[in-house]
Amino acid sequence: MDGHIYSLRFALDPALPLGDRAEKLLTFCKKAKIDDVMFFIGAESLNDGHLTKEMAKPYVKMIVGLRDRLQEIGVTTSLNPWATLLHTGRGRTLHAGQEDFRLMVDPYGQKSTATVCPLSEAWRKYYLDYLRYLCEEIRPEVLWLEDDFRMLNHDPLYLGGCFCEEHMGLYAGALGLESIDRDTFVQRMTDGEKGYREAYSDVNGKIMQELAAYLVEGLKDLPVRIGLMTSGGGQYQLEGRDQREMFQTLSRYRPSLNRVSLAHYRQTSPQKFCYQFNRYLLPNRATLDDDTPLFAEIENSPMSRYSKSARWTRYQMVMAQPYIMKGTTFDIFQFCGNGVIDGEIFAKELAESKPYLSAVNAMGLKYSQAGGVVVYNGGKAYLHRKGCKELAAVLAPENLLGGLLSCFGGALRFTDSADIKGEIVALTASAVTELSDDRIDNIFQNNFVVLNAQTVEELKNRGLEKYAGVAFVERMEELGASFSYEQSEGDFRYADYADERADALFFMGDCAKIDYGTAKIKVLSGFYNHREQRVANGITVVNGRVLVLPYYECEKKYDEGDGMPYGVLQPLRQKAISYALTEAQEESLFADGCMIVPYLFHQDGKDIVILNNYLDDRTEPVRLKTKTKYVSAKVMSAEDPKWRSAAFRAENNTYTFDFCIEPMSACVLELIR
Repeated sequence: MDGHIYSLRFALDPALPLGDRAEKLLTFCKKAKIDDVMFFIGAESLNDGHLTKEMAKPYVKMIVGLRDRLQEIGVTTSLNPWATLLHTGRGRTLHAGQEDFRLMVDPYGQKSTATVCPLSEAWRKYYLDYLRYLCEEIRPEVLWLEDDFRMLNHDPLYLGGCFCEEHMGLYAGALGLESIDRDTFVQRMTDGEKGYREAYSDVNGKIMQELAAYLVEGLKDLPVRIGLMTSGGGQYQLEGRDQREMFQTLSRYRPSLNRVSLAHYRQTSPQKFCYQFNRYLLPNRATLDDDTPLFAEIENSPMSRYSKSARWTRYQMVMAQPYIMKGTTFDIFQFCGNGVIDGEIFAKELAESKPYLSAVNAMGLKYSQAGGVVVYNGGKAYLHRKGCKELAAVLAPENLLGGLLSCFGGALRFTDSADIKGEIVALTASAVTELSDDRIDNIFQNNFVVLNAQTVEELKNRGLEKYAGVAFVERMEELGASFSYEQSEGDFRYADYADERADALFFMGDCAKIDYGTAKIKVLSGFYNHREQRVANGITVVNGRVLVLPYYECEKKYDEGDGMPYGVLQPLRQKAISYALTEAQEESLFADGCMIVPYLFHQDGKDIVILNNYLDDRTEPVRLKTKTKYVSAKVMSAEDPKWRSAAFRAENNTYTFDFCIEPMSACVLELIR
């Protein structure tokens, strides 16, 4: 598997004539430069629960015939049986001979009609035998386990995994009890009573790890690599899954693969994709080893250009490269057996993008080389989160800082290690919830620290507000009378105007009114009300070592159906934050401009910077702010992936280059130190 691998996730129905469908598939693979076709068996619309070998035989016969024809044009065949535990019931039921399968039970006692409990020995025996049959007959390059290989997210069951009798016995054992009823356990787990969330995550983490080991051992004599499809990291954390350990287990005999969902199943705004990619998706990269090969999954659902264009598919693929992807899997054609539809336009976009993706792969980047502002991404905050009224609240996402700093042009690096020194650290409320007093003290003593309002509140709740110099903090509600706009302040100039303003009325979320007492502060902005009266400090540097951003997570959904803080994302705030962090003694890298995001990787004697232009505007000539000294530069772009010299002008820690970045596209800079 050299270069950047394209794998087409593809569903055909053996009940329909192949004829033109087979020819169109072969033609598409050649034109789109597809390397591998990952065939579904019983996917989505055609899924009939846990298929028997007899039910799978028509699929096997069809795929074997297509495998031989694909091999003639240099395309490999992989396999994706569309059920592990089974995503959702959807009215499906068990088949004859499957009566012994134990079904999943949700926290409130509702039993699925078809999704199984991973402890079910009858199902485990069936599933391994089924996978062996498919692999022996089809001889796939990769066997992809579906992302229903998890405890959570099995509609119509309520979020929460399995609470069947056997699970309840294991939870009780983990608590040192003879037994416990489901309602009591779930209530105490939701309330955060000591030991209950730990029992849940420890039990389920071990179960899923043991299941992976069981399948690996059962398939070890077959020459097939195992791939696992993964989604958002938050659910796996509550499940107790250690992603590093999971993929080490799957790689016991042959290197495994990880397909990472990029979400955004339908076309959305480029701004929203930028925020959510850097806030929700990129943190998951820190939970994996460098040598775990990653594939991006780009899914278009319900799979036509009415829901996502071919151009947007290319956009997601190009933007995903800072994750360090070895390949991309595509869900672009319907799973109901149609085959290739609109193949020409997709083929054009994929073929034209592949040289750039392969060129990025050839650079040998590793996530352990990443630099920039450090965001701690530990994953145990759910054990300590208080005030949860239902189980879903235990998983409440919180990483405003990651999304905000990225959108403002900051290079970020996520880590699950709290041993951080000599860095700029973005400290989230979740991190403060999770870390010990000693760990928090170490972070503040040895780093420049960035906080937002929720982090300040959490520090105060822990009695640690001294680290932020905070004497008093009060929440000001959005759309109230407290504040209307933010204005630049100070006897220095960092903004375009001495009194530049940023609206603070709509799509903001709440903000914090903070009194810093006797701390030495440098105020970069202040909040004002509708009568133009100053009401609170805004962006503030405290004691020269802490930057406070007085914004809470944007919890309102608005008309877009998400909590993206469009109102916080204003030019004034970008200027203030990049100014403050570039002034810090620790190294940072910022790109000037709207949603131009740099991803920094350190190599011997040079830095590699992937620059993503998330917007559908062409950039001005690229400007980077950093204290690092560079002597020369080269650049290549997604449109022209050939290296050329990049001239630049350096002045006051700002490098201005001689190139622009095309709309919704990217380039790579090689900077020689």
